[in-house]
Amino acid sequence: MKISEICIQRPVLAWVLTFLLVIVGLIGGSRLPLLQYPKMERAYVTIETQLPGAAPEMVESQITKVIEESLAGLEGVEEITSTSSVEESKVTLEFIPGYSMESATNNIRDRLAKNADKLIDEATKPILTQSRAEEKPIMNLALTSETLPASELADYAEKNIKSDIESVPGVARVEVFGSGLYIMHIYLDPAKLAAHNITASDVKMAIKRHNIEKPAGKLIGKDREYLVTTVATLSDAEEFDQLVIAEKEGHLV
Repeated sequence: MKISEICIQRPVLAWVLTFLLVIVGLIGGSRLPLLQYPKMERAYVTIETQLPGAAPEMVESQITKVIEESLAGLEGVEEITSTSSVEESKVTLEFIPGYSMESATNNIRDRLAKNADKLIDEATKPILTQSRAEEKPIMNLALTSETLPASELADYAEKNIKSDIESVPGVARVEVFGSGLYIMHIYLDPAKLAAHNITASDVKMAIKRHNIEKPAGKLIGKDREYLVTTVATLSDAEEFDQLVIAEKEGHLV
């Protein structure tokens, strides 16, 4: 028997069901949340890339435009904004409300991986953060020790603390500063470079050739097996000063 036939044969039951539906609808409608200005959650992803020693114009042409073209037509993107400054490029993507942050990040990574060869070699690997470029840190934590140096504290923070803080809901990015790592600055003499017909790129390639650490194979004995690593690193200013850049007309430069 169909419900329409039941309602015709029993009109009182039909009226009761109708009143019940009306009452349930009124109660449910009165309990629905109503906001004058609803909160809209939007997904933002910022791509940061470094180009050491580059002016803003070069950063824009070599980094920013390449990334923007790579991400053109990406699904769910509502707006793309970018900022090119000295040595740094920031590209921010705004996605439509409700778009999955995980899907957005994965799609961006896939696009960047496919177009990685379009970026110049001097550029650093793009870093993705789930926030807008203009957002500032809201918390600073300091590690101090009377016995450990700054480098060990930074290493401990990088390996043990950073991942725990990144897993906290709402945290977009965690950065570790003040590691105290040793950095060598090399200042080139333009007159001497011109005299020996050498460019800054030649110096850079020479440093890479003489500052390496690569696997060299294995040594296999009766009972043991050893891994051999070729280590050729420059550790102090004197070693950098004695570095051979090139060979010109039978002379080492």
